[in-house]
Amino acid sequence: MTLAVALAIDMFTQSPPPRVTLSKQHLHTLYARSTKHWSAKESECFVRIVIRESSGNTYCTTSRSSSCGLFGFLQGTMKAHKVSLRSPLVEQARAFSDYCHRRYGSIEGAWRHHLGRHWY
Repeated sequence: MTLAVALAIDMFTQSPPPRVTLSKQHLHTLYARSTKHWSAKESECFVRIVIRESSGNTYCTTSRSSSCGLFGFLQGTMKAHKVSLRSPLVEQARAFSDYCHRRYGSIEGAWRHHLGRHWY
């Protein structure tokens, strides 16, 4: 599926999400659609983590661990937050935000952790 087609059918709420690679601009939009408390700094950290974890690929996988998807969630993390690769991107983004806030206090805190350890 092309990105233009995915955008036309609202890829952020589609289940399962399309197999696309999101640009930084689309990731900022996804952040804005997934939160009630928008922050420019949190949005930038959101995008930076996604780019590091998956390069914006909605179905990214790695051979080094069970991490997968846009946010590089481990299988256990996805299960704990009741999302999967088939969940709409906006739901995955909310789970990511919830995980970051619970574990690191904020998405910015998760980014600081990521900078030091190359994982969050």
